[in-house]
Amino acid sequence: KMRIGKARIEEDVDRVRAVRGAIGPDVKLMVDANQRFTTDHAIRLGRKLEECSLTWFEEPVPAYDLEGSARVAAALDVPIASGENVYTRYGFRQMMEMKAADILMPDLVRVGGVTELLKVAHMAEAYDVPVTPHIFPEESMQLVGSIPNSTYVEHMDWFSPLYREKIQFQNGLIVLPERPGFGFTFDPNIIERYRLQE
Repeated sequence: KMRIGKARIEEDVDRVRAVRGAIGPDVKLMVDANQRFTTDHAIRLGRKLEECSLTWFEEPVPAYDLEGSARVAAALDVPIASGENVYTRYGFRQMMEMKAADILMPDLVRVGGVTELLKVAHMAEAYDVPVTPHIFPEESMQLVGSIPNSTYVEHMDWFSPLYREKIQFQNGLIVLPERPGFGFTFDPNIIERYRLQE
C-alpha cells in the first residue's frame, strides 16, 4: 500500500505507475489518500489510476463526507475502502446504506472493540461487503481468520515491540498462532518504559 495525496493529479499518477511497473502485475497494490481530496479530484484521479489495477483506493475524501465517498465509489471501477474513522456499527450501517465504500475498514479501537467489530463484519456480510480491519495486526489477524467476508490483515508493526511474540509469515501469508487468546502477550519490560510517573 502506498500513500498518495499530491496537489497535481499527474504527480500521483506517475508515482503509482512507477510502483506498479516496479512490482509487476501480480502483486496487489493499494493506494491511501488519507482523506486528502475533494470528491471531484478523487474521481478524476481515480479514473486515471484504474489502469494500474489497484486492489483499492482508500479514504479518498474526508471520512465525514459519506455522500462524497458514495459519489466516488459510484464513479469508479476501483473499489473504495474506508471506515477507519467510523465509530460503532451504526456508523457502518449508514456507510453501507449510502454505498459509501466497497470495502469496510473498521478500526478495532474506534469501532468499539472486538464485539462491535464482529457485529460490523456480520452486518457487512449481509450486504456482501468485504471487511479489512484497520491496523492492530496482532489482534486483527484472529478476527480476519474468523470472518468469512474478510480479505486482508493490515500489517503495520507500530505496536509490535510491545509484545513478546512476533507475527510469523509463510509464503507471504500470516500464520495464525495457536496460543491462547489472541496469541500475543505484552512484554512487561517494554511496557515499563511507558509507565507514567506519579
